[in-house]
Amino acid sequence: MTRLTSLADLVRIEDLALAGWVVIGLPVLALVAGPVDDPFFPSSPLVGLLYLAGFAGAIVCVVSRPLEPIAGSDSGELAAGRLGVPGALGPFVGGLMLIGGGAMAAIGGSTETGFAIALFAGVFGFMLPGPRLSPAVRRALVVPYTFAASTAFDAWIAQLGGAFGVVGPLGAGFTADVRTILASLGLTTLFTIVFYAMLVFAPRQIAEREGSALAWVVRYLLFVVALTFGAGWLRTFTG
Repeated sequence: MTRLTSLADLVRIEDLALAGWVVIGLPVLALVAGPVDDPFFPSSPLVGLLYLAGFAGAIVCVVSRPLEPIAGSDSGELAAGRLGVPGALGPFVGGLMLIGGGAMAAIGGSTETGFAIALFAGVFGFMLPGPRLSPAVRRALVVPYTFAASTAFDAWIAQLGGAFGVVGPLGAGFTADVRTILASLGLTTLFTIVFYAMLVFAPRQIAEREGSALAWVVRYLLFVVALTFGAGWLRTFTG
């Protein structure tokens, strides 16, 4: 039982859902709606609906988060304490603007509208009146957002030469030299770390402050493995 509890602390259901989406959902989405032509401004209505669902869920998550007084402070609640961790707000707002702009563009609106809504919601959303939802509900609300974000990221990486940076070199019969492959891997790994911190870690922390450093490393590695295998299956069926 202790081992199972420890494993549950390391990997939560949202991590398994995200991995499943990357491995199964993304290839199926590509077969149904076609490859995502633009990571953050997709033309496919189906992808646009996914972005819109993620955008709306993330905003509701912010608005519905109860106040959290900062330990040792007598001045009341502060935005940083309210949103989980001080370092999560900036990355969260940046990612929300990207997904929000794409969501608005996909349904015929202006990207500027999406940017403005995301900026307002991210900075001032916690001040708005509304029901305060439980951590479990808030965690569920950001799941579509992470799905939309991983869809955008997968398309972006594909435009850079393939998921995890090795599609081009390894897919060409190992004709690329080792330094090219290592450089590609290093650059794409850096991209995945920035993406994960901005579009997965930050909203998850805003939904509920949880997880040790080890837990988040394990969750990130699970995402990378899923991204690699998911991209391989996609190439098999779509060429």
